Amino acid sequence: MGRVQAVNSEGHFVVLSFASGFMPAMDERLGVFHAGEKTGEVKVTGPAREYNIVAEIVSGEPQVADEVKPD
Repeated sequence: MGRVQAVNSEGHFVVLSFASGFMPAMDERLGVFHAGEKTGEVKVTGPAREYNIVAEIVSGEPQVADEVKPD
């Protein structure tokens, strides 16, 4: 599980942060959850740096601190 670190609505992407030891694969789709409810979906596109990776917003309006995880 990871979290949304930053949102760029104009660029239609988010920066995701993950704990050490886990990084999603390129093109992997992850659900976005706010207060435990699924509110959207993102697609991992990269680039990645350390524990952060960029993902395209597929649906919804992710917010900073939302959780992301595989469906």
